[in-house]
Amino acid sequence: TVNGFEGGIRRILEPYASSHSERIDALRELKDVGISTYCFISPVIPKLVDVESVIDETSDFVDYYIVEFLNVRSAGREFVEVLRDRFPESYEVLTSRDKLENEVKRLKEICKKFGIEDLILH
Repeated sequence: TVNGFEGGIRRILEPYASSHSERIDALRELKDVGISTYCFISPVIPKLVDVESVIDETSDFVDYYIVEFLNVRSAGREFVEVLRDRFPESYEVLTSRDKLENEVKRLKEICKKFGIEDLILH
């Protein structure tokens, strides 16, 4: 998965995960040796994950994208509490049907801008 978490956000949400740059480097290395690649952008948390930057950074060596918005009903209770308490604007978007639908529309426009036709939304 790739999500762009760095610094303080990464320490809070994914403290033991590989860094964003390590994940990007792995994708690039795979493509360099002829392996097809896909970028699974997850979890997409509005206001925290810049999908456009991830696509811009990876579009030269990624064959297709899978994008998954965080499902707060399936996320762990502790994770959701941290999100609600520390990132209330993100929590609000993810728990409002209208706001989340707007984010999905915005994401589709970003993909269109990059010529991504084979987007898988999850």
